Amino acid sequence: MAKRDVMDVWSALQWVVRDQKADSAFGKDRLMGDGRALGSITGRMIDVMECGVSINGSHGSMPDLDPDAEVIWLGVEMMFKEWSMGHLANEIGVDMPVRMHRYLAKLRLHPVVEMIKAARAGEMPDWMPGGWQNDSGLSRREVEESRLSYLLVYDALVVLSTRLQGSYRLGIVIEMPCFPRLPWNSRKKVEKAC
Repeated sequence: MAKRDVMDVWSALQWVVRDQKADSAFGKDRLMGDGRALGSITGRMIDVMECGVSINGSHGSMPDLDPDAEVIWLGVEMMFKEWSMGHLANEIGVDMPVRMHRYLAKLRLHPVVEMIKAARAGEMPDWMPGGWQNDSGLSRREVEESRLSYLLVYDALVVLSTRLQGSYRLGIVIEMPCFPRLPWNSRKKVEKAC
């Protein structure tokens, strides 16, 4: 058996969204709500053209996605549906302080959407190191909300990683994120390892 490449889930998701553009190929309007109607042929063609694919009128010219990118993106779509139905509540946001749960209910953040946005930007959400204690000019609430966003994206990445590790269709090995879940609890300054 040939040796398979290894990627951490954060790098893999960025590759899928930024390089492979799987979100556009599969209709990002389904997850991101950019205003186009679901199932719109015009919207679908715009998505296909954004991927740099020529439209030749043959049998559904879809972009040539890497098979691994397709599997990873399908895992993301499955997570989106599961969160929307309330099935990931015991996997995302576990052991959060009560105030963060209140912010989550108030802000109505969707962890999968936040994860996709962060992957497109190429950066994890800023968790405000030092926070309100170091005269940064931020309120405690602003710091907690930024940390909540970071935590939700991290937990969503862990769920995606766990799901993909069980996939027999992937040609690569997916590892857990390469950064800490709660970096603000560390006494040392956390360096970007990814």
